[in-house]
Amino acid sequence: FFRINSKAAVVDYLLANLRVDAISEEARTIAISFSDYNINKATTIVNAYDTVYLKQTIEKKLKSQEQTLGFIEGQIQKTADKLEEYENYIEQFKKVSGSATPVIEFTTLTGQLSALELKKEEVNNSVASINNILKFVEKEEDTENIYPLMLGIENQQIIKSIDELNDLYKKRKLLKLSQKEITMPYKTVELEISIAKSQLLNYVSETKKFIAEQTAELNRKIGALKGEFNGLPAKETELNRLERFNRLYEKFYISLIEKQVEYQITKAGTVPEFTILSEAYASPVPIYPDVKKVWIFFLLGGIIPIAGYWIIRYYFLNVIYSQKQVENKVKAPILGMIPTFKKKMSVSTLVVDKNPKSAISESLRSIRSNSDFMLSKKSKQMFGVTSTISGEGKTFFAINFAAILASADKKVVILDLDMRKPKIHQGFNVTNTVGISSILSGMANWRDAVKHSTFKNLDYITAGPIPPNPHELLLKKEFDILIESLFEDYDVIMADNPPIGLVTDANTVFKKCDLSIYVVRAGYSKETVIENINSLYKSKNYTNLSVVINDVNRTNTYGGQFGYGSGYGYGYYEDEKNTSRFRRILNLFNKK
Repeated sequence: FFRINSKAAVVDYLLANLRVDAISEEARTIAISFSDYNINKATTIVNAYDTVYLKQTIEKKLKSQEQTLGFIEGQIQKTADKLEEYENYIEQFKKVSGSATPVIEFTTLTGQLSALELKKEEVNNSVASINNILKFVEKEEDTENIYPLMLGIENQQIIKSIDELNDLYKKRKLLKLSQKEITMPYKTVELEISIAKSQLLNYVSETKKFIAEQTAELNRKIGALKGEFNGLPAKETELNRLERFNRLYEKFYISLIEKQVEYQITKAGTVPEFTILSEAYASPVPIYPDVKKVWIFFLLGGIIPIAGYWIIRYYFLNVIYSQKQVENKVKAPILGMIPTFKKKMSVSTLVVDKNPKSAISESLRSIRSNSDFMLSKKSKQMFGVTSTISGEGKTFFAINFAAILASADKKVVILDLDMRKPKIHQGFNVTNTVGISSILSGMANWRDAVKHSTFKNLDYITAGPIPPNPHELLLKKEFDILIESLFEDYDVIMADNPPIGLVTDANTVFKKCDLSIYVVRAGYSKETVIENINSLYKSKNYTNLSVVINDVNRTNTYGGQFGYGSGYGYGYYEDEKNTSRFRRILNLFNKK
């Protein structure tokens, strides 16, 4: 495509990209440069600037010389007309009077008078030139056009002042290329111009006074000579007068012809005021964009924000993000960890029955093995599970750990003691019409509330309708009776308690448990949980308080940290299939 620009748009484009620098003021050297996306275009434009400037300089000089020649030619024509007029007068006079030989005295007077008249004519021309120069200097600044007006000026001081003023104007033009009008060099030149003009005007004024005195003296002498002519014959006087003017215009005519030839020779030899030292050339390295600066900016702009983000995240991160962090700070024993489950679940549900050889199943077996070291050898055992807040995975752990215990040929029942926010019934996808609250309120028998899961030896009792006083219900003797009754039919009771950081219901239950399990979740639980666990462990109000870390990313574990299967399981299925190196790297950044 192509675009047709207006003259103003082209001028704006040229001015915006053009640059003129004064390289050396002493050497009177400037550099012209032009910036554009196209190398050849920029080169051509710079060369065009040189050509146009050279052409305009020559044209300006030629114009000045043509004006001078035009002035001389006009004067030559006027003088020729006058000379022809007086020649015709003399010829006509001789025909009429029949006399052409004056007396010696007449000749002498005539010669003197002619010389005075010629001198007066020259003085008059000088006066005219002086007046023209005075008007021109007072009104104009360009002195190149003043040279035609200097004809007949013999005062060398005036000629020298005009040359100096012309040089100062040229210097000011050169400064405009690199300096602003408010700069000191420019103001200095302006001051020098003002002084030169004032000096020139003084010379002109003095010259005018001198010419006026000359004119008065010439007029006095001419008047005296004319008085002497009164005694000469009238015919001889008239003839000599005509011849005198004829010779006067003849000399002036010859002088103008000489000036004309002189200026024609000068015009033929006109050269520009400046010389192109070198043709335009393109820089081999583009001025924009600077590739090195772009890369530096790109690297700094990419690395610094990322590094800053991770530094800030490191200093302000107040969550548990690794198993090592828990191990180094918590005083309670750590039973093990549960790896991240790859599939999203809307509610906590049973998963070990579907993938018995998965990493989660192996980690739960490891936790079961570790718990044996903390339990007495009695046949009936009660496990209590809690966390700090909701969402840390205690219900998920309770359901699946109970299933692992049941797989060891133990009869297990899960009790949903979180009667404020029950979840066990959601995990097994059943209704919550009858449960713990109904049993402890005497509204139902526990055998009627027990529900059987699809997993062998695993039963559960839901929380039941949400009561207004969950804590008071757990303090009633009916809860102790319920525990004793359940131990008649079951080997293990898994109590899913409410979060201990929100309510105190779990404190009552944990006193009856053989093993208290505190669940924390990596990337979710706050670091303050560790202080809470240590405080509970130190108080010894919880029997065999221990910790389980849930939702641990496998890329952040190391072998043997929490026993067999805690770091590297084997034979697991779709949730651990061939995790790519790229995915493992992304897992480092995808902290919940």
